[in-house]
Amino acid sequence: MVGGMPDDGGRPLGAGRRDARRPRTLSVLAACAGSAGPVLFTAAWVVSSLRQPGHHPAARIQLSRLAAEDARDPQIMMAAFVVLGACLIGFGAATHGVGA
Repeated sequence: MVGGMPDDGGRPLGAGRRDARRPRTLSVLAACAGSAGPVLFTAAWVVSSLRQPGHHPAARIQLSRLAAEDARDPQIMMAAFVVLGACLIGFGAATHGVGA
């Protein structure tokens, strides 16, 4: 404080507002990823099970078989595992220290 006024380092009024909003926006997006990840993973599970030969209901096919080498499109489930992991890491980063 200088003379009863806060020392803003000579920056114009409102100069740091955009910088303050960016981390909040990033945190909101990362928190939304925590919800989107499981939804996208479930959608990939259903799509991948529908694409298997001799179509069985999704509940009867194990997830690990959908990503096996002999599955019709194993890349669908492999990508889903990676996306789910990335979304959960983002969610964890966004909520780090919330309860502290």
